[in-house]
Amino acid sequence: MDLAWPPAWRLAPVPERLPDPVASTGVVTATADRVLCRIPSVGRFMARARGPIDVRPERRATDADVRCFLGVAGTARWLLGGVPTLRGAAVALNGAGVVICGPAAGGTSALTAALALRGHGVLADRVALVTGDPPLLRRTDDEVQLWPDMADALDIPSTVGRVVRPALAKRAYRLGPEPSAVPLRAVVLLPGTEPGPVRLTTVDGAEERSAELHGREWHRRLVAPLLGKPARHTWAASVAGAARVLRFSGRLHDLHPTALAAKVEEAFP
Repeated sequence: MDLAWPPAWRLAPVPERLPDPVASTGVVTATADRVLCRIPSVGRFMARARGPIDVRPERRATDADVRCFLGVAGTARWLLGGVPTLRGAAVALNGAGVVICGPAAGGTSALTAALALRGHGVLADRVALVTGDPPLLRRTDDEVQLWPDMADALDIPSTVGRVVRPALAKRAYRLGPEPSAVPLRAVVLLPGTEPGPVRLTTVDGAEERSAELHGREWHRRLVAPLLGKPARHTWAASVAGAARVLRFSGRLHDLHPTALAAKVEEAFP
């Protein structure tokens, strides 16, 4: 299985639909051996378990537009090869891997950037790849993507960032030391909007930790149809058995990302 990042791709014809799909989310459609990703205004992406991703860009799409969405197809390709991925960021903290999962716009990138500025290497911003037994956290999309207001809040000059897409103000930043793959140590969960003071607590019990990981995967609606429920359970149990699972609660937006990063560091002395 090719686990290189970024995934290789090529310009090629891509059909508008797949016959007899086993699962579909509207944007992503899967059969037993192919996954079709349709990204409006960008193009169509076809992933198979082996080989490069076929891409048919829309007429006005740029290479930057295509690269921005390669992760969607790349994670689908790994899933076809039996390797699910967590939808989250990841850092190497004191020689061990910590995955940070949360909802869209939930602060995972900001927390990752804050940890990087405190000297921890970035392994991923959106695609956390965990493989092997014992689980190893691998390096994937290791540039942190931030909107201008968050980059300003962290005192990161926009001039050092790479434009993610011409249509977006968001930029990608290479922050912190350059890490290698590290053993998985923990998964930190960020909530949506919650009342109360900010706390970081441990999820006790293997079954409870495993349950917290379900639905945190990339292409979560495709995982069971493509991987099978037993294999999905085995993977989640393997990750939960090797890693601590911690959950933030409370009004996270009341705290600066640097303060949240300090709480994560305190949990892993």
